Amino acid sequence: QTVFLTILQIRNSQMMKYILTLVLLASSVSAEVVVYQLLYDPLGSESGGEAIELKNTGKDAVDISGWVLATDASEKDATIPQNTVLLPGRTYLVADENWNDKKDNPAWRNPEHQETITLGNTNGWVKLLAGEEVKDAVSWGNSTIGMHSPSAESGKAIRRVDDEFEEAQADFFEGIPVALTA
Repeated sequence: QTVFLTILQIRNSQMMKYILTLVLLASSVSAEVVVYQLLYDPLGSESGGEAIELKNTGKDAVDISGWVLATDASEKDATIPQNTVLLPGRTYLVADENWNDKKDNPAWRNPEHQETITLGNTNGWVKLLAGEEVKDAVSWGNSTIGMHSPSAESGKAIRRVDDEFEEAQADFFEGIPVALTA
C-alpha cells in the first residue's frame, strides 16, 4: 500500500509539472508585441525624424530586452535596452537620435529609446526580432517582407488596425490618442 501511494504521488507530481507547463505556455501565447506604427518619411529631417512604435497587444507583460529592429538598411538598426518590459496594451517608441529636436510635431511624446535608424522613404521593411525569431515584420512600397502596408505620404505614418495597416496622421502621444475634432 505504501508503494502504491508513492507511485501515485510521483505520477501526481509529474502531472502537476505538465499542467504548470501548459499554463505557462498558454499565458505566453497571449503576449504579442507587434510593429504598431511607422513614420518612415517625416516632413522634417530624415536624420532625427523617423520612428517605429511597438505595441503589446497581448494580456501579459513581455520582456523585450535585447530585441532588435532590423531594416533593409541594417540587420541591427536598433536594439532595445536591457530591463525593458512592455506592459499589456502599452506602446514603446523607438525614434531616431535627436527625435526631441527634429520630430515633425513638438507635441509628440519623447521616445523610450533613441538610436540612429534608417528607413526607406518609398520602399522598405522593418522586422522585430527576438534573437533569431521574427516576432513581426512590415514592408511598404516594392518590398514584400511580412505584412505589406500601403505607402504613406510624406509626414504621414502607417498604423496597424487589427490585422491591416492604414495610412494615417502619426499619433505619438501619451496614453490614448484623442481626435482633434472630438
